[in-house]
Amino acid sequence: MPYKHLLVVVDLADGDDAAVEYAVNLAKSDGVKVKVAHLLEPIASIPTNRELTEEETSKLEAHIVEAHKRMEPLSKKYPEHIKKEELIPAYGPPHMMIGMLAKEWKCDLVVVGDRSRRVQDLVSPAPDDAAQDAMLDVLVVRTQKRE
Repeated sequence: MPYKHLLVVVDLADGDDAAVEYAVNLAKSDGVKVKVAHLLEPIASIPTNRELTEEETSKLEAHIVEAHKRMEPLSKKYPEHIKKEELIPAYGPPHMMIGMLAKEWKCDLVVVGDRSRRVQDLVSPAPDDAAQDAMLDVLVVRTQKRE
């Protein structure tokens, strides 16, 4: 089955380059779209179970703007396959965000590096995980060469 919409999940750590490069190589087929989601780490001082104060909202917005700046080199490195508007910082429980974003963007493959903290979010056996519920194919890219 040829994939048409790829979601690359990054945390801007070791291994992301290999996952992004793999997805870009898959996307060299005509019509394949790549979106990159950076799932932001929770900010301890910002709760997720109530409406945010103005100060908390401002702190979260600054966190998202900083994440987007850190992602921009990906669109410069792969301008034909990753557009700046396809770089999305996302804040929320990772296992839920992955499934929600993939469903919203109609992705049929999620790509992640094997050293990413998000691997567990994608392959977790918990039945209530949104990534599992979305019934997505997940590709975990090896980031180090075998000896």
